[in-house]
Amino acid sequence: MTPENPPSPGAPAGGTRRDALLAGLLFGSIFLAVLALVATFELDPRAQPLPRLPWRNGSLSHKDVITLMMALSGLGAVGTLVFGLLAHRRQGLGPGLRKLARGGLVLVVLVAGLNYFYARQGLYASQYAHRWDTFHYLLGPRYYAELDYADLYACALDTLSTRQFPDDRPVRDLRTYRMKTAGEIRALDQCEGKFSPERWARFEADMELYKDGNGLSVLRGALEDRGYNGTPFHSVVGGYIADRIPLTQATHALVPMLDIATLCLMGAAVAWGFGWEVGLVFALFFFTNAADRFGIIGSSFFRYQWMVTLTLGLVALRRQKHALAGFFMALATLLNVFPVVFAVGVFVRGLVQTARQRRVPVPYRRFFAAAVVTGLLGLGVGALPARGLGNYTGFQDNMEMHNVERFQGFGTGLKFPFIFRGAVYEKDDKVSERTRKGWFHDVRPWYYALATLVIGMALGVAARTDDDVEAAGVVGFTLFFGVLGTVGYYFAVASVMVLALHRRARTRGGVVLLSLFFVTSFVAHAALYETLYYRFMYNTALSTGWSIWLVAVLSWLTWRLWRRPEPTPAVTG
Repeated sequence: MTPENPPSPGAPAGGTRRDALLAGLLFGSIFLAVLALVATFELDPRAQPLPRLPWRNGSLSHKDVITLMMALSGLGAVGTLVFGLLAHRRQGLGPGLRKLARGGLVLVVLVAGLNYFYARQGLYASQYAHRWDTFHYLLGPRYYAELDYADLYACALDTLSTRQFPDDRPVRDLRTYRMKTAGEIRALDQCEGKFSPERWARFEADMELYKDGNGLSVLRGALEDRGYNGTPFHSVVGGYIADRIPLTQATHALVPMLDIATLCLMGAAVAWGFGWEVGLVFALFFFTNAADRFGIIGSSFFRYQWMVTLTLGLVALRRQKHALAGFFMALATLLNVFPVVFAVGVFVRGLVQTARQRRVPVPYRRFFAAAVVTGLLGLGVGALPARGLGNYTGFQDNMEMHNVERFQGFGTGLKFPFIFRGAVYEKDDKVSERTRKGWFHDVRPWYYALATLVIGMALGVAARTDDDVEAAGVVGFTLFFGVLGTVGYYFAVASVMVLALHRRARTRGGVVLLSLFFVTSFVAHAALYETLYYRFMYNTALSTGWSIWLVAVLSWLTWRLWRRPEPTPAVTG
């Protein structure tokens, strides 16, 4: 990445029109390629038995996809390091080398994008649309008015015969989160009177999509999961769209195109907002991020809009459009709650500038005014259907059960290295959650000490930096990783750390840190390859790598900002 003086904070900066065109062509090509593959091979799997599909011949495995992800992560690490260090030669990069680097990065991102969006579900899954997840996140919003958060499983059981789903099979009771038998759930009659006859007939017809092929085996696992957990705002907006889709095998296969289209739009927006170098590095990390498993929540419906709106908020901050940034970051929070932590860094920057100027600078007034207005309107939208404000009490009750302290195999965060005991356990995860909790409680003070340290360092960076994107990304990711520690697939958000380092990427230290960021994914993919779905080992490796990397980033930023302070001009309108 070329060494150049960053623009002053008061001036819009980012990519050129040429960058926007390049990014639009690249991400548009990825979207159209996936759409063409799905339209050609996936619209009616019953008409094309699996052996007839050219790639579903048993020769490909999950390990093949992981191997490609490892290779792409390695390319990202080596390419970022080599290109970045070459750019710091005295004569810099010549035009020919820059064109070669751009072309190579475009090609790698293209391959990574197709692998991310299509490989797992399209290459060997029985259907492209991920039925486990669409059962929750397509039917959940579609029938939110009737089902709330508690009755999806009970009503699904009422559409299944005892032959299809025997009474002795386990099912989670979403009203208590306890496991019961299907017979016990049926005896409770939880679905009685919830649907009009027309809506019930439609629900029964929709459930037929989940019984074809291996659909019943998918449902048997899905009914042991933890239900639909979208916010009321997500439920209303997602439900409005879902309710207008006439569900057939074909439309079910095309439903994932909404998420893919918005994610491709996000990639193009980042390249326009930050320039082609940062934009394509961001896209490559997003497509190879070991925590973000598109095979789990991808190929589904309305699952990534929080990530898209959060990233668009950071793009708006980069372009000095604070009101637009506040709007998008509020939308992200309405869609998934936790993105609110990415506004904390902007809040700290606003406090520092207010203290210096003895008044709130206009950009921060615009940011928080837009965020508050959008938030209030969004909360009103979330109260529109069925239960009104009861939507929020239902959501709160559901989250209290859902977010109890857990050490699930999918978890990622600063606390997970503290519960590793050095043994390689069996594939099926024989270490109980209770045992993990005990291990964590033994070392909890050490975790609290480290979490306090990294959060304090992140807040110090936000107070000292002159870059709102850096403040938002560093503080947001540190709080999310250090305190929340959610299921791993929400760590798609780790990609924003590439944007947080967008100016530092033009320094030797920044180049090395970005390269090491790719290394963390490479190591985690290698751990998954060796253990294959032993999720606790996988996420422990990733959490440990990110913990070390985050401490290194915060230490380096603290050193740069305090030992060699940068000019911090007053932020004005």
